Amino acid sequence: MTETNLLQLASSMPSIVKLELAKGHTVSYRSNEYPGLLLLEYPNGRLESIDVDLQTGETIVLKTLRESQVA
Repeated sequence: MTETNLLQLASSMPSIVKLELAKGHTVSYRSNEYPGLLLLEYPNGRLESIDVDLQTGETIVLKTLRESQVA
């Protein structure tokens, strides 16, 4: 994937993210709102900054950026 294609994909991601969250899926993505971070967002509104160990595939939560919005 070229850098141009990646930038085009990134610009379309917010709508993709919203659609997937509305379906009840957890989504990982990058956002200009949090530059340099890989984000994991849950349908309940919880948002985490994550890293992924490429050798084990383990997701590592670095920081919770927003708590669940569901009581």
